[in-house]
Amino acid sequence: VAVPRALRTVVGIGGALQLAVAAVMLGWPEQVIDVWPFEIEVTEVRAVSAFVAFPAVTWFWFLFEKRWSCFRITQQTAILGVVLIALGAPRASADFRSDGWFAGYCIALLVSLALNVALYVAMERRSRRAASATASTFSGGHDEPAPILTTV
Repeated sequence: VAVPRALRTVVGIGGALQLAVAAVMLGWPEQVIDVWPFEIEVTEVRAVSAFVAFPAVTWFWFLFEKRWSCFRITQQTAILGVVLIALGAPRASADFRSDGWFAGYCIALLVSLALNVALYVAMERRSRRAASATASTFSGGHDEPAPILTTV
């Protein structure tokens, strides 16, 4: 099933932006520490940059690849990662700075989760409809399975 071009463009640009953030985190961690919502060391910023880069590369690749099947597993992984962050952040909320952009970060995290789930559900529905249509075509339009050819 092909991912619609407009969706691939939006997701791909978002991935490119996130990849740029990961590059800044890797190359200039001291600047990131100043705006990070909790206390973090240079080596930790660099380690987190890899976590940020993983889904970014996948989403950036949406610009070049049409097939949903190429993204299914990585999209599931990204959703799981965001869910785990969303569960862990409130648990350690006392560790976060109360000033700055943390409130916006929480909102962005929830919006990201909702968009990732919506993308996944929409593409899975398209994939299932396409598989159903293909099966129907091969079975002559009937709901019964196609006969199995046997040799004598």
